[in-house]
Amino acid sequence: MLRFGRSFRSIVSGRGIKTATDSSLSEMRSKWFDIPINISGIRQILDHDNHQLRNDLRKFLSSKDMAPQYNLPLVEERKSTLLRLKSLCSANFFSVMDHEKDPNRIFAVNELCAIVDPSMAFKICSHFSLYGGTILRLGTEKHQNILHSVARLEDIGCFATSEGCFGDKVDDIEITAELDPKTNEIVINTPTTEAAKYCVVNNSLHALHCVLLAKLIVNGQHQGIHAFIVPLQGSDSQAVDGVTIEDMGYKIGLNGVDCARVAFTGVRIPCDSMLDRYSKFSTDGKFHTSLEDFAGERFHQVFHQLSSGRIAVACMCSGATKASLAIALAYSAAHLTIGPTGKLDTPIWDHRLQQQSLLPLLARTYAVHFALSHLKDEWTRVLKCASEEKSWTSVYLMSSVLKSIASWDLVNTANICRERTGVEGYLACNRFGSYLGLGHAAITSMGANAPLMQRACKIRFKQLLNSWGGKLPDISCIEFNDHPETIEDVDYLHDLVKKRELSLFSSLARRISGLDREQVQYLLNYELSDLVQASSRAYGESLCSTHFSANLVPHIRLLGPETVALLRKVYRLFLLHSLAYAVEWPSMPADFTAFLREEVRYACVGLAPDALPLAMDAFGLSPGLLHAPVVKAWADWNARQNLGGKKWKGRPGA
Repeated sequence: MLRFGRSFRSIVSGRGIKTATDSSLSEMRSKWFDIPINISGIRQILDHDNHQLRNDLRKFLSSKDMAPQYNLPLVEERKSTLLRLKSLCSANFFSVMDHEKDPNRIFAVNELCAIVDPSMAFKICSHFSLYGGTILRLGTEKHQNILHSVARLEDIGCFATSEGCFGDKVDDIEITAELDPKTNEIVINTPTTEAAKYCVVNNSLHALHCVLLAKLIVNGQHQGIHAFIVPLQGSDSQAVDGVTIEDMGYKIGLNGVDCARVAFTGVRIPCDSMLDRYSKFSTDGKFHTSLEDFAGERFHQVFHQLSSGRIAVACMCSGATKASLAIALAYSAAHLTIGPTGKLDTPIWDHRLQQQSLLPLLARTYAVHFALSHLKDEWTRVLKCASEEKSWTSVYLMSSVLKSIASWDLVNTANICRERTGVEGYLACNRFGSYLGLGHAAITSMGANAPLMQRACKIRFKQLLNSWGGKLPDISCIEFNDHPETIEDVDYLHDLVKKRELSLFSSLARRISGLDREQVQYLLNYELSDLVQASSRAYGESLCSTHFSANLVPHIRLLGPETVALLRKVYRLFLLHSLAYAVEWPSMPADFTAFLREEVRYACVGLAPDALPLAMDAFGLSPGLLHAPVVKAWADWNARQNLGGKKWKGRPGA
């Protein structure tokens, strides 16, 4: 029998939630932060790598020169973002060579820059990760001079892959790169309007070259998708002959980024412009490759760097999600509302609505962060060990799922935080609009989320089938136990999260068992599309849970038992909330679901007093770095003319 209604006192252990008498943020924080939490230790674990770089970069990004600007015309917004990027590059925080030496440096820059200027973060990703990173990975000695220009930001570049015609089937790219044996040149052509490269970041104004993915044709034979360095415009900002660049104009976000559609008509480039680490032309124009399977090996070698791009985008989303929560929680702790006395003497953080809206998001952000840290380490390991295709497939799977989850989470979190911050949150200067724009860009960047999750489902499904050895797991004996000691146990909850994943994938296996390939494809695309998406999400949450759990026990000595116990509360809230709203899992009884939702509410009450330091100090987010007036002395800020528009003031009344 399920039990409800545990007492408030049993949840907060007699601590209670304190009210405030002053709207000063510093006083509020001291009132909430009243137990010995090792915040510096949590921050050390969350920062994960490059600690000095992160500290120096936080200080740099907190300067007035990096402060966001508003009410700018489109051309000025793009110029402002480029100037910030040049200033950042001049400070030598990172290099394109870090993709080979220490990729985590680039990812750290992506995460922190997204907090201040998401447009700049996207330009970094396009120029350094996709353009420069692809040249570094697929190029040879002859391309080293280009990398030096990339590092100094002298030759801004972009990555041209997406075409309007091929949807999510990237190996059907239509744009061609055909060898002209008479001149020993490669001729680039866009055969149809739909084959134009679409929404290419940096392409409209700033990029002089692009790494172009195109179908290589030699002597009439298709040799697979390859990468080429193609000139776009000269130093005079005029497009080169045969290149058509069409600016895509004003977007719903990231307007500091110049995006364009680009097409090619008879553009000739030397054979040396092909990135030729695995495939090359000899001096007599003959094609040679070390990768025999052009539909497999050649294709995947070209597209491996996209996994790095997905990790970068996930890091950006993670940074912006943390910032959204920090802004909303700081506002909640300092903004007074009507309390039990009927007076404005109680912070809105005292209200359950505020806690239950924001705390599950904070717990989820921690979980995604730990999974992302594991993915970054795995990417570095695979790069340095020249690992086999199995490892690349695992990285592709994790990067696809975590990019999707992180970007969906950012949109959801920024939207809820904006609502919970009232009319102040609607002002652009309080940053939620910028983060929503980033989230929506990320949802369709490096592969749209839903198609990515569909491909991820197929990969994970194959992994599980191999591990099952032809025998489906028995999911009939799952125990949904509501005993207080059991439901407090994070290991039990983690086990349920794992079993949910297995249950959904085994259900998928049963539905397609015995069908031919065409029938399976039809079911996955139509009848079972919801189950496919749910299965991939379940895998993603299982991945997050696994790596959150893995970061608790090893750090007891560093953090101390009280702090580890606090992180375990955060972890438990993530697990409870993930299970409580897993409506796609039919095996879980409705009354157990209701019980879990009640537990979520209790868990929020118990975690509320510690939320602000977990959202700000632990993530290393200072008011200066957030650049949001609502985090600082927002009452004083409102007393001045800072709203960004004109001000009219009539004469004083009688």
